Amino acid sequence: MTFPKDITAGTLCQCTGKLSYREDFGTGRQMIVVQRCVTPAEWNISLRVTLGLRDFRTQAKRCQDLFCQRRDTNIEMKRQRVTDEVNTEERSAFAVLTTDERPTMVIKRRSGSSVGEIILQNQAAEELLTQVVSDESLYPQFAAAVDSVYKTGQSAEAIVNTLQHTIKTKSATLSNQQYVIVTAKKMKEAKRSWVQLQHDAIPPRRNLFEESPEHPIGPLINTVEQDLISRTLGTSSVFLLITSELVEPGIVTFFAVNPGVAARYGYSNPLQIRGKTSQELGLSPPEVMNMARQHRSHYDPNIQRASYSYDIANVTMLCENKLISPGVNLSVLFALSKPEPTLPAPPKSILPPVILDQRWNNHHWDVFLEDLLNHAKDNAQYTSPTRQKLPAAFFENPNCVYCYVYQGAEGFLPSGQSDGFRWKSSCSTTSQGCLKKRYFYASTADGKKLRRRVMWTEKIPNLFIVEYRHISHCGLVQAEYLLGPSMMDWPVVVQHLCAQKNHQVLRAMNEISQHFDLGAMLSETPAPDEPHEVISYVNGILSHWATDHHNKNIPLL
Repeated sequence: MTFPKDITAGTLCQCTGKLSYREDFGTGRQMIVVQRCVTPAEWNISLRVTLGLRDFRTQAKRCQDLFCQRRDTNIEMKRQRVTDEVNTEERSAFAVLTTDERPTMVIKRRSGSSVGEIILQNQAAEELLTQVVSDESLYPQFAAAVDSVYKTGQSAEAIVNTLQHTIKTKSATLSNQQYVIVTAKKMKEAKRSWVQLQHDAIPPRRNLFEESPEHPIGPLINTVEQDLISRTLGTSSVFLLITSELVEPGIVTFFAVNPGVAARYGYSNPLQIRGKTSQELGLSPPEVMNMARQHRSHYDPNIQRASYSYDIANVTMLCENKLISPGVNLSVLFALSKPEPTLPAPPKSILPPVILDQRWNNHHWDVFLEDLLNHAKDNAQYTSPTRQKLPAAFFENPNCVYCYVYQGAEGFLPSGQSDGFRWKSSCSTTSQGCLKKRYFYASTADGKKLRRRVMWTEKIPNLFIVEYRHISHCGLVQAEYLLGPSMMDWPVVVQHLCAQKNHQVLRAMNEISQHFDLGAMLSETPAPDEPHEVISYVNGILSHWATDHHNKNIPLL
């Protein structure tokens, strides 16, 4: 057998074909286990190396079996006594993957075995993915992602290969046999910037509470545990956390939480959660990885912040995540309960004053529109039975948003050219919680580009929100620029919905977002390697928001 140069001796069991090898390296020991070793002409063996454990018996127990890369299909079928029919089925099912430009491989784990066999890979995968499997510095995260798919059936993700690629793992089933499909994709520059912050993060299990009391994170930990934002709003619907980045795949450390989060995990005092991991609090690694993907997909490296929302049961969570120190995030979450069936809108005389500066970012606007659908279900006077055409006023200002609720005997789509434009569809329907969306694009005669969005929920049939925007408009949706047909009385609708408890919380979230945006415009956002400056910056924003909120005298919840 031919092995890498550093392999000079070993014990080969003729019965099992297993080679065990051990060599001391001064500060640690190396253990290599290869299963089903045959001749070099038949197999190209990728070795799994585990380093650093001093006790040989402990290391032997923890050392995992290697992935073995197949070189010749026919020989492998003979050696593993797999029928031609099964392998033909595998080849037919997965053959299309070999044409993918991305590095792609298929891994199979037989029932009762912990060995992952690479049964197929395209040419692009040979160098990159073989490197990952054989490199002890890259393998653990990759192996954890593959193992997670086998155990949970959910997709997982690992960032490997000197921060240049994202490797994704996906479950597939063929003839009751589970497979893992692995693909690698080169990261975009913005994502690499975020990953670099991960790479430079604090060491795993860093204990901020055993360090100097002058550590800059300390004042913010106190601010979180003393619940500044919740006390300012007078609500228990806000959750504050200071957490680490991923210390292992699917695991983060909680440095500080407010009383609301502590109660959520069954603790009476937020001090009891200091330093605990997500696993210790009952969060599974797939749950944490899903949240990490949400954060990463919405992260803006220019302002070191992510804004997004997601649904849990009957609650929508609005999230603001801010990088406040290398490897440390401040998260502000608001819980919005799904609205109960709405009552008819009250007369204008008893509505609160008009909120002229009401505005929404994209995520909050979608939450508002979903509530509008529920409101229109019980208030048909705000719906249009016909498809509308864009008014001239819409084209006078690129900030204008023309929006209305359509309720017809048939669905809104297909709409043809009923509004005067020939639309090109994005071809797919996207979802955010219960809200379904379709996007369409068109150009005017003078070259202005427009976007139309049609939204609905399966719970309310034949009711659609139709929204038109200028593609050049990518900022906040502002109440003063909302347009609609005559039955769409936007001032009354906005007043009525914003008077509800959910939208008082939504408005508070908008305020915090605006203060972060204002801070980014008025001064340069501190670099993450300047923790004193970052903490001062974030503390200043939250304190200024609390003062401003109080001065506006917005009714507390």
